[in-house]
Amino acid sequence: MPTVRLGRDQQISLDGVVLEGTREFDFDIDMQTHDVTSWWHGWKSTLPVAADVTIRLLIYWGDTYGTNIGSKLNKHPPERMDMSITNVGFAPCVPTKVSIKTPIDGVMAWDVTMKLWTYD
Repeated sequence: MPTVRLGRDQQISLDGVVLEGTREFDFDIDMQTHDVTSWWHGWKSTLPVAADVTIRLLIYWGDTYGTNIGSKLNKHPPERMDMSITNVGFAPCVPTKVSIKTPIDGVMAWDVTMKLWTYD
């Protein structure tokens, strides 16, 4: 998964709640393709038909998680949330996995995996 590091004045937020301490996130794009190569050609041609984007965040601040967005992240069925980055834009997402991590000794963080929300 490639990592995106936020710039000096950029912040990431979920539904308007700034994720203090989160300075980077990982993302992965999984493409589904269809082979459109003609049988007499010597090269391979594929046509992308679908993309699935996964975003993974580490949320470090317990107060932010516990009081503001924790209930939405743990809701079943998952609820759409808007993830936004300062001066970039926003993307509608749906949380798919929430787990507890300790990336640094003594520091607890929430590892949140989200998928882009698609309009059906």
